[in-house]
Amino acid sequence: MEKSTPPPTKDSFWHYINPVCLSAGIIGLALHFEVKMLDLGLTGLGLWGLTGIWGLQKEGVIK
Repeated sequence: MEKSTPPPTKDSFWHYINPVCLSAGIIGLALHFEVKMLDLGLTGLGLWGLTGIWGLQKEGVIK
């Protein structure tokens, strides 16, 4: 039997910035409930979504 190995993947910039945007969104939403920082939370979540889409486009998953 042959051993199957997954193809090597090359992580792009979007793989690293995406979690940063998600964490900024989570922290912003947490701050919102204490100090009214909803704008920061929504901006972080919006950037998380955009960087996710850009990363998928870069990989060729979506056009």
